[in-house]
Amino acid sequence: MPPTLNHDAPHDAPAPGQSAPATDTDTRRLIGTITAARGLGGEIKVRPYDTAMRWAEGPARLQTVMLQAPASVLKPNPAPSAPLAIERIRIANGLAIVKLAGINTRNEAEALKGHKLVAALDDLPPLQAGEVYADDLQGMSVISHDTQRVLGTVATVMSAGDTLYIDIAPPAQANGVQSDTVCVPYTQPFIAEVCPDTRTLHLAGLDSMFDPA
Repeated sequence: MPPTLNHDAPHDAPAPGQSAPATDTDTRRLIGTITAARGLGGEIKVRPYDTAMRWAEGPARLQTVMLQAPASVLKPNPAPSAPLAIERIRIANGLAIVKLAGINTRNEAEALKGHKLVAALDDLPPLQAGEVYADDLQGMSVISHDTQRVLGTVATVMSAGDTLYIDIAPPAQANGVQSDTVCVPYTQPFIAEVCPDTRTLHLAGLDSMFDPA
């Protein structure tokens, strides 16, 4: 089975623990994306990068988070904000409903749509056996589980709907031409195995997507 995305896991896949584009991967992890405002009092809906969301409830519940604005041409990797206190948080229909200190109106909440939620690594619950952080998928070598062929490198990790996707950059062709990236859902049966120690991800049944045009 693929490793579990603990703090960022798509349904039915072993999870990488969390995140999409990395912030400061030594000290922080992305945990979700703000998708919309909820109600009139400043609550936000957060689509998590994992299904477990242990950071959202119980004794491991986060007390603070940071906000990271969407990337742009001028700021491809914007720095996170200062920590904001979480006033309340609950889970509903696979989303985290979060009230942040200082965000008190619907307009203020709507202005945060597309922002990422970032957590200090030390504040997150420990990874369980078989889990990895989604942040840590970025840069992994991708190998065919069927043929052991090198398929490329994980260029980016992103979420859409309830699914996490990895964008894979194939190796340059013999003539030096760089093929387009290939987007693959991080879910079974495609993700056969993820090995954090060797920085490799094994992909099953998709070799033909990486054949030169």
